[in-house]
Amino acid sequence: MNIEEIKKKIQIILELPQLKPFGGIYMNPVLEEAKVAKIEKENRITLPADYRTFITQIANGCVGPDYGLRSLKEATEDLMWKDRTIDLSTPFPYTEHWNEEEWLNSIDWDGGERPTQEEVESYMDTKRISGCLQICHIGHGASYLLVVNGKEKGYIWLDSRQDYGGLSPEFNEKGEKLTFEMWYTDWLNKVVAPEKVWFEKSLQFIKKAFPKIEETDFRLMIYVLHKHYSGMNLATLIAQLYGLNPMDIYFGKEKFIQREKYDEQTIQQYEARLRESGFYDWAAEEE
Repeated sequence: MNIEEIKKKIQIILELPQLKPFGGIYMNPVLEEAKVAKIEKENRITLPADYRTFITQIANGCVGPDYGLRSLKEATEDLMWKDRTIDLSTPFPYTEHWNEEEWLNSIDWDGGERPTQEEVESYMDTKRISGCLQICHIGHGASYLLVVNGKEKGYIWLDSRQDYGGLSPEFNEKGEKLTFEMWYTDWLNKVVAPEKVWFEKSLQFIKKAFPKIEETDFRLMIYVLHKHYSGMNLATLIAQLYGLNPMDIYFGKEKFIQREKYDEQTIQQYEARLRESGFYDWAAEEE
């Protein structure tokens, strides 16, 4: 696990929360090694090495998929039954997708038939996810599980019982089962993809230079910025800033970048504000 690389990317999200507009932006302190060892001893388990490294050296809960990573303590609390704790000392009972197919198919859903309370409680019983941490709440009761005890130890599973979808192992595009590190870093790399970070950083610097962007001239802004961006990137950026159609900007770019169209003093004012914001220094580093 590349600890420093993961920390760096999490920090990017903390600085640019617009990269993840849903689920909260936070980073809890790490968990002390002694406390982790105590929990492992009490539950007669050893946490998967990648997850253990994460909570002791990066964060014990932080920004992540959907509602984010829960702390170790939170992950032992059943999301569906708030007063129930998941039994980590008992092995997770499944090795492949599980659901009550026969029972579910016997119900006349279209006719208005529904499971009894007893059937629902059995289906949603915390024992179904023994040996697992509910590390991430997806929403509407669904969650990602990390198996910490049993044959599937170390792998991520999806708990979608709230929609009667059962329990399923998670796979990547290659058909490989996902470990905690694979699952989290795959999500992290998508969120902080270079093009996304570039775009949000651009917006951040420009809005810092021009807090009242609506009072500026988008044509002049195109002229001032055009040397730093390719045509479509510039069009997308200006469209986002001013609420315009990016294609209109893209195809009209040439008529906006003629210096004689603009007052020299105003050009200098725009450039000075961008320089003060740190935009030019950042743009030079990105080139």
